[in-house]
Amino acid sequence: MLRPLCAKLTEEIVEEIYIELRGVETITAIALMFGVSRGLIDHINSGKAWPVRWYTYPIRKKEKKIALNYGGDPSHSFPLEDSYPCKPYDTQWNGSNL
Repeated sequence: MLRPLCAKLTEEIVEEIYIELRGVETITAIALMFGVSRGLIDHINSGKAWPVRWYTYPIRKKEKKIALNYGGDPSHSFPLEDSYPCKPYDTQWNGSNL
C-alpha cells in the first residue's frame, strides 16, 4: 500500500476501514468513526485512495434505490424503470409562452 506524504490515515487505520466496508455500517458512519470525510471513505472503497494491489474494487457494492413509494402504501410502489415518460411541458398551463 502506498502512503501519501500528507496522509491523515495510517495503513493500520485503512485496514480497519476495509474491514468496516465489508460489514454493515454505512459509509457515513464509518467516516464519523475515523474522523474523515465520506468522500475519502468512498475513494478508499473504489480504490482511488489507498489502493491495494491485486484487490478487486469496489469493496462494498453500491445498491441503487429505484423503488418509489407514494403515501407509505407498498402497493403503490413501482421500480423507476417501469415508469412512463412524462408528457411534454404544456406552456399554456402556467400562462407563459416560452
